[in-house]
Amino acid sequence: EAIFHALIRKNLGCTHFFIGRDHAGVGNYYGVYEAQELALRISAAKDIGIELFLIHEPYFCRKCDQIVTAKHCGHTGENVVPISGTRIRQALINSQPPQGNLMREEVFDALLSLGEKVFIGGTK
Repeated sequence: EAIFHALIRKNLGCTHFFIGRDHAGVGNYYGVYEAQELALRISAAKDIGIELFLIHEPYFCRKCDQIVTAKHCGHTGENVVPISGTRIRQALINSQPPQGNLMREEVFDALLSLGEKVFIGGTK
């Protein structure tokens, strides 16, 4: 599905495509980074005409005091605060800013100002 999405974006003129953790996943049916692994194998075997960026799951690091990924931060344990996409979507639906360590206020305000133009997994 990640490759299919990448090809659609390519056909619409995009040159790069990001594949995150559990891309278009179905619960825990697939492994966390399995879509990335498959996309790499397919794109290595055949040039699909779009550059893939493989993104690791972001989290807020208390020690770094910012949102990071494991690629840029090696802190673990109590320093790691997971970011919940579900909580962020719920905050947008309810017009209630999420905790500061999940999203900067100005980003939240910008998304909220788009109103109904943005599909955020539900309706107001």
